[in-house]
Amino acid sequence: MKQIDIGKVDATLRDIALSIGLVVESLVITAQKAKIETDPFRFSLPTPGDVKVTVTQEAIQTHLNHMAPGGLRDFRVALVSGQVLVEATAKVILDIRAKAVCTLRIVDGKQLFVDLQDVDVLGGSAKKLVEGQLEKVNPILDASDLPLDLLMEEVVVEDGRVTIFGKASPPA
Repeated sequence: MKQIDIGKVDATLRDIALSIGLVVESLVITAQKAKIETDPFRFSLPTPGDVKVTVTQEAIQTHLNHMAPGGLRDFRVALVSGQVLVEATAKVILDIRAKAVCTLRIVDGKQLFVDLQDVDVLGGSAKKLVEGQLEKVNPILDASDLPLDLLMEEVVVEDGRVTIFGKASPPA
């Protein structure tokens, strides 16, 4: 086995298709030191590196339409000013369009959950119904699906994208 020591790493991975079907636009890692071992190939960080993960609203919308949780369809997602705005169509005898305002929350540094703040269905309230559907979606992102050991520290929702900041931990 041969080992190569690296003084600084600035790496960007793009368009990462996760096993759950969500596509991560980019994963950027910056670290002061790294090691590469051959036979078998292994990349490791002796000290934690900074990580920035970006997911677009289009990727979330596509993912939700593919999942179709609870039979919901025709999702429209907008990421603005710290909120996730979601519209979807539910079939309850007739097609009903629902609008929800959600936020994102990091759980145990490893998972990203969608939390329902408000919902409007034909002018009425159906919060419990929509919360039940969210259980099928959560977590929207799990660090174990990413190609490194990530500890999520902060999530920022801004126009058109979600950005997660964290640390890539050294191997256990």
